[in-house]
Amino acid sequence: MDTPSNGMPSWVGGALIVGILVVSLLISAALLLPYYFMYRRIPAQYLRMPAWSALLLMIPCAGIIFYWILIPFQTPDALRAWIAETNPESLPPADDLGRGIGIGAAVTMSMGWVPYLNICTSIAFIVLHIIYLVKLNDYLKLGREPAATHDLGLPPLDPNNPYGRI
Repeated sequence: MDTPSNGMPSWVGGALIVGILVVSLLISAALLLPYYFMYRRIPAQYLRMPAWSALLLMIPCAGIIFYWILIPFQTPDALRAWIAETNPESLPPADDLGRGIGIGAAVTMSMGWVPYLNICTSIAFIVLHIIYLVKLNDYLKLGREPAATHDLGLPPLDPNNPYGRI
């Protein structure tokens, strides 16, 4: 076994690089898999890209391009179309449905490649991405399937009854 002048076996450097890549992939999966599971809740007819395309966000380097396509532009447009068709009365008129936060998250993710800025922008990215996921979950509650698929046979809600059902 080769031992360089620093006293560390030669395989340790390779194992360290592999370990860093594995940890990086796990962090990426922890941040982006919740988005994938939320994104696929939008019906397919409102999406311009298939739901599995959200998994492309985990590709190193190229994931930034897919992040710019999906997060700030594709998802808010699909949400607006879905909510406008299925539940138009709940569509917030002046809200951008997460486009602004998505652009902020995409910018901070892109700035992560700049040396010395990457620590600050990585923290800002994680915060903005979590805020985006929370808002996306709230917006997904506004869209709904047609009433026939949600009919459980329950009596309607009574607004005068504090317990809800008639």
